[in-house]
Amino acid sequence: MKIQYEVTIDDLVNFSVYFNSNSKTVRRRKAILLFGVPLMIAGINLSLFLIKYPPGGMDDKTLLETITVNLAIVAFFTVFWLIVWPRRFKQVLARQARKLYSEGSTAGTVGPHELELGDKGLIDSTSIGENQTYYRAIEKIVTNGEYTYIFRNAFTACVIPHEEIASSDLHAFLDSLEQRISMQGVPQ
Repeated sequence: MKIQYEVTIDDLVNFSVYFNSNSKTVRRRKAILLFGVPLMIAGINLSLFLIKYPPGGMDDKTLLETITVNLAIVAFFTVFWLIVWPRRFKQVLARQARKLYSEGSTAGTVGPHELELGDKGLIDSTSIGENQTYYRAIEKIVTNGEYTYIFRNAFTACVIPHEEIASSDLHAFLDSLEQRISMQGVPQ
């Protein structure tokens, strides 16, 4: 059984965004940035405040007003950061992926692909050659509406854009692939 489709740079960028949005490691780093930056800004603000206004250096009313203004600034920045940065994260990922793909050759990655279910594994044929992945080495298959990703390892996948293939053909192909994977056993 075979399917044929075309992969574009946009498809690869979408995979990169999907992967980075779902990777445990990247999500952990994103959380550190999301909450770490406001905490760092608050710490710097507090340090500068204590340097500029050492304890006992001003009356209580002025101290309270100064603290209130500083807290308002930190709170505004924190809310702004928590709202804007997550939305911006995917845009940054997409831009970085585009730059990375433009740095080198994309032959065999971008362009026509033919996936075939061979006797021992999945065969990906492109204009520059073939790549076979044994069924037992396929880590997982993920479908997210517009794409199906057949992961060869933790961060490499066959990217299949759904718009390129008839839905019934894709479902039949994936059912047959999953059946062959289950007969080969789970990768170690």
